Amino acid sequence: MVDIILQGSILERVQTREVELAGLYARMDGDAAKLDGTPYAMMRLDRPTVAVDGVVNVTMNYAATWVADLVDLILGAKVQTVIRGQKNNRLMNDKETGILEEFLDVHYEMIDDLLIDRGEPTLDDWVARQATGRGWIAASYWPYLEDGHYYTELSLWDSRFMSFENGRRELNWGACRWWRTPANILKDYPAAPISTGTELVEGVTYLDDTKEVVCIGGWESEAKPHKLGSTPVVIQACPAGLMFRNKGYMAHEGESAIWLIRGLVNQLNMNVSIEQTMALKSIMPPYSKETADSSGEPMPYPDKVGTVTEVAPGETPKLLQTGDLNQAAQLGRQDIMQALQQGGRNIDIGNINQEMSAVAIAAVGEIRKKVLVSRFDGIAMFKQKLSRKIIDYYLKLAKDIKEPVGRQGNRKVYSKDQLGGDYSICYIYLSKSKEMEIANLALYSAGVAAGLPQEDLIRDILQAENPDKILAHMASERAAKLDPTIDMIRHGHMLIDEAEGLEDWQSDAKLLESKELFDQAGKILEARHQVVTDAAMIPEVEKPKGSTQPLLPLLGAGNRGMRGGGNGQ
Repeated sequence: MVDIILQGSILERVQTREVELAGLYARMDGDAAKLDGTPYAMMRLDRPTVAVDGVVNVTMNYAATWVADLVDLILGAKVQTVIRGQKNNRLMNDKETGILEEFLDVHYEMIDDLLIDRGEPTLDDWVARQATGRGWIAASYWPYLEDGHYYTELSLWDSRFMSFENGRRELNWGACRWWRTPANILKDYPAAPISTGTELVEGVTYLDDTKEVVCIGGWESEAKPHKLGSTPVVIQACPAGLMFRNKGYMAHEGESAIWLIRGLVNQLNMNVSIEQTMALKSIMPPYSKETADSSGEPMPYPDKVGTVTEVAPGETPKLLQTGDLNQAAQLGRQDIMQALQQGGRNIDIGNINQEMSAVAIAAVGEIRKKVLVSRFDGIAMFKQKLSRKIIDYYLKLAKDIKEPVGRQGNRKVYSKDQLGGDYSICYIYLSKSKEMEIANLALYSAGVAAGLPQEDLIRDILQAENPDKILAHMASERAAKLDPTIDMIRHGHMLIDEAEGLEDWQSDAKLLESKELFDQAGKILEARHQVVTDAAMIPEVEKPKGSTQPLLPLLGAGNRGMRGGGNGQ
C-alpha cells in the first residue's frame, strides 16, 4: 500500500479511498490469517504482541474447513435464471426469454474459456471463494472487437485490493491493486518508468465511465478511452453483518462466512495449544535445580517443556494455587465448541453413518441457510449486474460484429431485436442434498394429502428450479393416463425425431414403429365417434395421492439419529 498520497492525480482518488477502506482491509487480512493456514501463536496477556515461550502452538482447521464446506455447497447449488419483462408492448414468451438465457450462458462459457486459458479459476469457482472468504466480489468486464471478431474480457479482482466510489445510480469508478514482473508490465506499457528485474512491481488499474488508466508509482499511463456508457466494473458485497452506519461501518460491511465465529477461532487454538502443551509436559516434565553461582542474568521462566532451570539457593519457585485446571479446560472447551456450532456448524449430513429424522435434516439445512443465504444473495446480485453489462455492452458493439459469437464449434449470431426489450434478470440459487430432498418429499406428500396447491408445494417445499415445467409435465402425465392415445401420439413423434439422427434401415425401422403407433391411435379415435351410453365406461381422471405416513419420521427415528432441537453431537 502506498503511504504518500500524490496530490492532483487519479492515484490520489484511489489512495484516499483506500484510507477510508482501511478497516475493511484489516478485517479481511484477519480473516485470511484464519483461513490460509497462518500458524497460530499464543500471546502473553500482559504483553499482547509477545508470544508465550515454550508452548506447543496448534492451528486448528475449523474455520478453513467450514468455509471449504460452504464453497462446495455453493458450487453444487442449482441455479435458476429468471427473466421477466415486456417486448413489443406485451409480456415476453418462453422462446424470447430462452434466447436471452442462451446468450448469457454462451458468454459465461466464453469467460470461463478465457480464464482457463490464462491458468485462472473459472468464474464460479472464484466468486464462491471470494463470497465466503472475503464477503465481497469484484471483477472488471470490458468486451472488445478485433477485425469484426467479438471477444469477452473479464479480469478477476481480489476484493481485498479493490477500491471504488459509488455514484448516484452506479459506480463512479473502480480500481484494483496488483503485482506483476517488470517484463510483464513493460510488454503492455513500454513507457512505464521501471527497470527490468525479477522483483514484483505494484500497480493500480483504474476504470471509470469513459477510460482506463494504469498507475505505477507516480506514473500514469495514457488514458485508454471506451464508449461502453458505464464503468466496466462490477463490485458486490454479500448482505451479511449488522449493517450499522456508525463511523467506520465499512469494516463490517459484507461480512465473510466466518463473521459469527471470528472471535472464537483463536480461542479454540489457544485451548487446544494448552492441552497439547500439558500433554507434552507429562512426557518431558520441567525441573529446577539450585546453583551456587547467583551472578549473571535473571533466571528464565522455569516451566518450559523438557528443560532444567538453574536457580539460586533459597529461590526455588513455588507454584501459586489455582483452580482445577482440567475442569476449567473441559468447561472452556465445551463452551467454545457450543458457540462454534451455533455460529458455523461444520457438518456434512451426506457423510453421517446414522439415521437422521427429517426434523434433524431440516435443522441442519436451516443452520446452513444462516450463512448460505447471504452468500447466494451476494453472488446472485453480482451475476445480475454482470449479466446486464454483458447484454448492454454487446448491444453497443453489435453493429460492428461480423462473426458469430460463442465457443468454437458452437457459434451463433444474436441480433439487437433478440436481445432488446424491457426486462429484468435475476438468479435463484438452490442448495440441496439427497437427505434434504427426501425430507422435502415427505413434506410434499403430506401436503398433497392435505389438499394444498400443487404449485405452492413444488415451488416452496420441493424448491424446484422450474416449477412451471414440472407442473406442465404432471398435467401431461395425467392427460396420458386419461387418454392412452395421447401417449401413443407423443411417442410416435419422439420416434420420428430419433429417426432424423439415424441412417438407412435404422431410420426406416423407427418411422415404421411410429406409423404403427399413429395407426393404433387413429383406430381408437375412430371408435370414439360412436355414442357412449354407459357412463361407467367414461374413465375417471386419476387424482394425485399423498400420504401423511412419511411425516411420522419427522418426529424422530426411534432412539437413533438427531432429533428436532438437538445439536447433533
